[in-house]
Amino acid sequence: MPIATDGSLTISYACGDNRYAPASLAQNLPVWQEIEKITGVKIQWDVVPNSQYSTSMQTRLASGVNLPDIIYMPVDPYKYGKDGIIIRLNELIEKYGENAAKIYEEKPMVLALMKTPEGDIYHLSGARDEEIAAGPYGWLIRKD
Repeated sequence: MPIATDGSLTISYACGDNRYAPASLAQNLPVWQEIEKITGVKIQWDVVPNSQYSTSMQTRLASGVNLPDIIYMPVDPYKYGKDGIIIRLNELIEKYGENAAKIYEEKPMVLALMKTPEGDIYHLSGARDEEIAAGPYGWLIRKD
């Protein structure tokens, strides 16, 4: 850390908005300010109410245009990887994912859950067990 010179990189992140209604993720919350400070990466929040997120993102994914850099996936990413909407992460994990590689070595089931039948990885996620608490959804990187 930092990943980038302070503020020189902005990524867009699409997800359902904060479930705590009075504090939208788009309001530059202190926790995200700290994450931006540590990483040097500015986050541009692309949020909609949780109740509308799945339909909204599936529509955007189907169109394949105006997609954010990171997507909290409401559906299985396999189809969108095969269709070229999202990129294969295998090489990026090998090159940059030192911490992820350690987890996969220690917990091979986590890696197995993310791989397609062809061995491709299109999302980062995990499995819940006594040692690892990772959500059932993952972060994806826009193909372009």
